[in-house]
Formats: sequence, C-alpha cells, structure tokens
Amino acid sequence: MINMSEQLSLNPDELAQAIDIPLKEWPGNCHAIAVAILARVPVAGMRVVRGHYHGHVSKSSVYRGSLQQHSWLEAEDGRILDPTRWAMSSPNNPYIYLGENDAYDEAGLMLRARMKPHTAMSAFLSGNDTAGADNAILKRLKAQTPEEIARVFEAGGLALPRAEISLRDAERLRSRMEDPVEHFHEPEAFFKALQEIGMGALVPYDTLQRVLHPEEVYVNRGVNRLFDLPPMETLSDHQKLFKIFCRFLSVEARDLAIEDELGEMHYSLQDLHDALNEMEQRLRLDPEGPYFSRNTRTLVAIVASELLGKGFGAELEVERYARSIGMDRDALHCALVAFGDCEGYDLPWLIGDEALRAEQGRGDPDTSELDL
Repeated sequence: MINMSEQLSLNPDELAQAIDIPLKEWPGNCHAIAVAILARVPVAGMRVVRGHYHGHVSKSSVYRGSLQQHSWLEAEDGRILDPTRWAMSSPNNPYIYLGENDAYDEAGLMLRARMKPHTAMSAFLSGNDTAGADNAILKRLKAQTPEEIARVFEAGGLALPRAEISLRDAERLRSRMEDPVEHFHEPEAFFKALQEIGMGALVPYDTLQRVLHPEEVYVNRGVNRLFDLPPMETLSDHQKLFKIFCRFLSVEARDLAIEDELGEMHYSLQDLHDALNEMEQRLRLDPEGPYFSRNTRTLVAIVASELLGKGFGAELEVERYARSIGMDRDALHCALVAFGDCEGYDLPWLIGDEALRAEQGRGDPDTSELDL
C-alpha cells in the first residue's frame, strides 16, 4: 500500500495505486473496484452497496441507457462514495464522487416500487393472474402452523391475520419483504423468520446480504488500519429541510405536472419559487433560527404535505437523499412536524409507533426556533 495520510485520498490516480488496479480497468468493473477499496483502504462503518445508478450516462462511455446496474460504497453517515461514477458520466475525466445520494437505488427497491402498478396492469391486460406472486406466498403460508405465521408477521411489524390466512395477508407480507432495512425495528429477526419457513429467496438478495451476512458487505472488524473521509458539510436542520424542499418540490422531480398539482392548491410555480427564494435568503442570514414570513411557511407546508414523497418509490428517494445530507428518517419526521406546527399544519413523515419512537428519541419537536 502506498504511503497515504489517514484521510482517504479522493485522487483517482492515488486510489488506483492504493488498490493496485489501474484506472483503465475501472470502467465496467464497478463491483470489483468497490470491494477492493473496502478491503485495502477501509473506512470505519463503510459498506459495499449494489443496486442501480439512474444519473447521467455519457454517450462516449462503455455503458448504454440511463439505468445501470451498479456497485458503490456508502459511508456510515449516509454519503455516497462512488469510485467509478466517472466511467459512466465523464469517461475522459476520472474523479471520485463523494456526496449526496442523488442518483442511487440500493437493491433496486425504488425501481420495484415504480414497476408494481405497471406489472399489475400488464398482467390484467394480458388476461394473466395479477395476484400470481401473492397466491404463491399464500400457498406457502397455508402450509405453516399458526405459531410460525405469527412469528413472521410479528417480526415484520405486521398486524396478525384476523382469522384464516388470506390473499390480502400474503400481499401485505410480500410488500413488507421489499421494504428497505431502515424501515424495520429488528430486520434480522424478520428475515430469519422468513428463511425458516422457506421464503428467504423472495427477499431482495442485496437486502438479505446486508442484514444476515454483514461480513460480506461491511469493513472487516479485524483490520488494523482505517482511513477517514473528509467531514460532511455542517448544515442546520433548517438548511437540510430547505435542500430537501428544493430537490423534491421541483419541476426536475415532478416534471411539468407540478404546475397542475400546484394549481389544485391555488398556487403557481412562481409562488413556490418565490417562497423558496425567501427561505434561501433568510437561511443565509441565520441558518439556525431563520425568520420565514407566514405566507412562505404556509405555502411550503401545504405543498410539502401534498407532494413531498408522493408517488411510487418517491418516499424512499426522499429518505435516502435526506440521510446522505445528515438527516435520518426520525430527524426528517421531527423537522417536518416542527415546520408544519409553526402554522398549525400536520406535516408528519412517520405515523403510529414509528412517529412516537422518533419524537420520544429526539424529544418533542421544538417549534420555537422555527417560528420567530
């Protein structure tokens, strides 16, 4: 290994030398490069992730299309470290990407969520059984004892079937299998329970590996040298929430349909832009306790309650982006609740027990700093 400082070098040439794989061999070799970095220049808490990249793909790259199967690394703080993104986006200009989750879908879960309605409609139009997968799960469930069924549903945080197991119960279980790890209180118990009744193969493989075989994807605990990443940008909760609003309450995220969506709320796209511009100006003056006018707070709260995270796979996309800028699900929930409470709007991200745990863990959402 070359003589590097304790901070991981983001220089492509230096990193290539550190893992002993020349840059010319990186394109089309994303998984091997990610694994090599994890093994040879490990960062505490970092893991290899596999899924899809849906960002820009250059026509001059060896890749085709916009959606790519891909492997990258995720830091403990949620930031993406992608050593081979350049091979897709700018093949003649190597760089190491470290930053926000702007184009990554771990385990293809967002894609699965977006395909569900299309898959069901295709099956319906072709005359096939739209509940084929659920029927297969139902058949397997009916072969289990009531105790085994109860163990699986309880481990997954699902309400127990009321009487005889039904197709609706199978559908609930299948949907739960495709949830991200962060949505489980005890994911290991759930996935082990599924394996015990012969249903582990129905869980996305990358999710199963992360939970039941962490040694395959995380830094080896026995390493005697660890590297540090450059520190994450320090942002207040107000600034983080503003970045989330700008990213997902936008034409880029919702296409031109956002104009019609805003129109139904009696707002225009210009109204939204004016409100976000005011937020930006106020945050520059006071990142910790900014003053927002009542009109701005009301407009953004209403629009966020209707559009933020709405759409198949959109909720997960928001959560992953938020985590990559230092705001996990619980923090996102509490920040949104506090923002909405300023003007009397209900703006929760979580519901039920999850919301209760989030608020108890961080204390009751404090709206005083938001409503100056």
